[in-house]
Amino acid sequence: MNNFEEFSVSIAAKKAIDISEDMKSAATTQAAHYGVSPALHECDQLLGYFVHQAKMSEVAAVQAYIDGGFNDASKVTRLLEKLGLSNKPAKVLEFAAGFGRVTRHLKALSPRTNLVASDIHLEARDFKQNELGVVARPSALDPRKLDVGSDFNLIFVLSLFSHLPHKSFAGWLKALYDALAPGGFLMFTTHGECAIETYPEHFGAFKFEQPGYAYRGDSDQPDIESSEYGTTIALPEYVVKMIATLPDAKLVSFAAKDWFGIQDEWVIRKPA
Repeated sequence: MNNFEEFSVSIAAKKAIDISEDMKSAATTQAAHYGVSPALHECDQLLGYFVHQAKMSEVAAVQAYIDGGFNDASKVTRLLEKLGLSNKPAKVLEFAAGFGRVTRHLKALSPRTNLVASDIHLEARDFKQNELGVVARPSALDPRKLDVGSDFNLIFVLSLFSHLPHKSFAGWLKALYDALAPGGFLMFTTHGECAIETYPEHFGAFKFEQPGYAYRGDSDQPDIESSEYGTTIALPEYVVKMIATLPDAKLVSFAAKDWFGIQDEWVIRKPA
């Protein structure tokens, strides 16, 4: 598949892990602390990564998965407050939402929010809608085919732009920016200088194909072709250049190394 026009809006998710009874029990216990669903899915690549690549025990992986989801959802809630969106029923899109690691907690922490979640995987969308009770919309590999709705007050994107090839980086910024309401905000994260400094043995080996941008076709998503989803370094000079392609977009804030210990946070605003 080399032509964007050939891409469908769904990709079948590959199995990542066997959900054992110990994992189910740990999820039930851990989720009860937060009052959220303990449901897990065998195609959740992040959960599989914790066990198979990070070498966590099954119980520790589930605890990290659920606790981490709460911590990240709490950060999104604080962002809503900072942007003045917490005291009204804001329309929020969680894009590239996976199997609801963050979604389940955000629904509980911000019940007034009109939350929509989107992902490329059909299984992930069905899971979020049927198990977590969140409206789920399809994504696409071609940003020009995105149809998730419009007039969102906030769209947040955790760890997608840290995986995009140059050919679709600006296209995804535009597609999501276009889905904002006037005065709406887009938050996304990237691998920048801090990622290189923190993990030089991994990110230091990347070759920059243009100023501030490097890409390698390896990722934790084996069901997406490496030419479309890999691992990306996007330094500030590159990201600022990409933001400049958006009509009248304003850079509201930048926070280095603010997510997952290595990813930078960017917040831009669409004019009112």
